[in-house]
Amino acid sequence: MIFSPDWVGKKILKVRNVEILVPVAPNAPRIYRNENVAISISDSRVVFDMRKFSDECVKRTEDMACSVLNELFHTPISAVGVNFGFKEDEPGENVLKLFESPDDTSISSSKWQVEHKKLSRRLKQDNTILNLTFLKSDGVLDIDANFHADVKSATEATSVIESKALEMKANLLDLLKSVYSLKLKDKCDGD
Repeated sequence: MIFSPDWVGKKILKVRNVEILVPVAPNAPRIYRNENVAISISDSRVVFDMRKFSDECVKRTEDMACSVLNELFHTPISAVGVNFGFKEDEPGENVLKLFESPDDTSISSSKWQVEHKKLSRRLKQDNTILNLTFLKSDGVLDIDANFHADVKSATEATSVIESKALEMKANLLDLLKSVYSLKLKDKCDGD
């Protein structure tokens, strides 16, 4: 596998020493990380997870992903995505209304209790696909957003994400504010 500790340190993380989390389960990904990014490597995918959430980390992570795509331009690739996640502890009434279902009363009458509700949307704007998911559990709202693109090559994947992750984040925050009145802020190290 090309993703050796030495290669990941030199080519992706740009550090001499790399922290490695080796899985116990046979098919679980190997994880390389530093203080800003965790890179999960499995047989079929490479995932870059930001450990801090700031514009600087978004840009750095995007650069790392593009670096891998450029280094491995000959590797077959079928899709690329940029994901963002938020947690809203006190969602507004307009968002909570989305989770009201006509069968809530019937479920309660049948002595069942709804523990969480999920609402998913697939949105399209020009050539951009946004998979947006809301999960409500115990009054807390988890928001997962995936900007997805089917691609035919690493070069095409690079063109989809290069210099665009911060724009995707801004467009997502604008959508969440204008449609759902959510004003989410960057969180860095739990701040």
